Amino acid sequence: MKNSGIILNWILFAIVVIPQFNSIHGQKSESSEPQTSLNTNLARSDAAPEERVVRMAYRKMNILDAVERVVKAKRSGQNAGSDLLRRSLRFDLRDFRVGPIDEIRDRTYRDLVTSSAGNVVQIMFATSSQNDGEGKPSIAAEWRAGQYTAGFDPQWTVADVLQYEAVRFNDVDRYASYEVTVSLEGQDRTYRALALFHAPTGHRGLPNPEFLDGIVGMGGVVTQVLRDTRMPLAMKRSPDRNSDQLSFVQNGNIPDRDKADADMKKPDDQAEVDMPQSNLASSPEDGPPCIEWYSTPIDPTYTYCMTWDLEAWGPVGNWGGGGGSSCVRTASVLNYAQIFDSNRTHHASGSHFARTAFQSACLVNDGCQQTCDVGFTISGFGESGELDESFYSHFGGTTLTRNGRTGPRDSEVSCETAIGYGFRRCIFDCTVQLNIGVSGQGVNASVTVSGGDLWNVGHIKGRTCRNGQ
Repeated sequence: MKNSGIILNWILFAIVVIPQFNSIHGQKSESSEPQTSLNTNLARSDAAPEERVVRMAYRKMNILDAVERVVKAKRSGQNAGSDLLRRSLRFDLRDFRVGPIDEIRDRTYRDLVTSSAGNVVQIMFATSSQNDGEGKPSIAAEWRAGQYTAGFDPQWTVADVLQYEAVRFNDVDRYASYEVTVSLEGQDRTYRALALFHAPTGHRGLPNPEFLDGIVGMGGVVTQVLRDTRMPLAMKRSPDRNSDQLSFVQNGNIPDRDKADADMKKPDDQAEVDMPQSNLASSPEDGPPCIEWYSTPIDPTYTYCMTWDLEAWGPVGNWGGGGGSSCVRTASVLNYAQIFDSNRTHHASGSHFARTAFQSACLVNDGCQQTCDVGFTISGFGESGELDESFYSHFGGTTLTRNGRTGPRDSEVSCETAIGYGFRRCIFDCTVQLNIGVSGQGVNASVTVSGGDLWNVGHIKGRTCRNGQ
């Protein structure tokens, strides 16, 4: 139980503390008061509905990156300490301008949406499951070189964009323009982005945004994250803590929270420091406290109070509850050669490409529980060379499905991870929606990928463990 307490403290530390570091590279906040975890990316209650929705989307990006990093660190036996938090994906949103779409029709598009030239954040959307259970989302983010759209006229207006993509944007009636500073791995970039809101449909009349973010949201990833209604990796719904959920989404009534009081200068080995708890649960009998209210404004029925799923996503040494100390902890790790694929469709030179390097592990904890897990050390996609046409651009996307399994040490336990890559040919940044199909298990697993009308490819690696080998 001591290990579980440490895990809870540090994961809670990750989610509560990360948003406080909204001033990039150690710059001091305008206020000397410590900020609550929700204040960074959720707006005050009197903010426009469009602003609240935009902030929720980027807050979900923050959460999904944090849980991926913490779970990965715990699985590998590393400290989920202050250095990990400083390197995680964070956003500072400001200078919101919201209104009817007619207000910006004549504005130059590049004044509102920064080009993807230079360094951009490439994001992989991941789905993880344990023992064939519920798939839970997370994201893996890293800096990559962006691309310049040669055929894009810098004088094009928003009206030009709406006209060229008439089918996609025919029912857009409102917008939210805003400035973003994104921070990741000690590097940051400030830019402008735009959310276009389709006319609400259905009896609820809820906002339905599409994000045009050339630095973080390439391939429609911000839109995809906002619309995903699944519980994040390492999280579960806290029982009996879902009251006032419609009011929270529609009116922006953000639950009050204790202010975090963490000192980032403490060394990582002080993992048992008591971290501040949420005050959303008024008493122990109300159930576990809310770590975060998780929201999908497109459907308020998916707004819920999250707490930690420690049994399923704890560290290897305590995976699945473990118990006893009759076995010595062991780990058998294999690294595989990099897989590289490319395709030259609509390229005069160069290609669009995808590369992956997998790593697998067979692990045994002190309770003789065996775990099979496949991860990756390299994953990326991109474009090189020149296209054979000037009007279109190629936009890529990627998604991952990870199936880990556990069992007794002397049994056979199989696992596999598949990564899909795809590219679309569009005038402006478009959503690259990919679906991965996995058949078989372990070393016999195979992958199929659909989506990406220009080109797609899947990479997969599986392993079967027995006695930790």
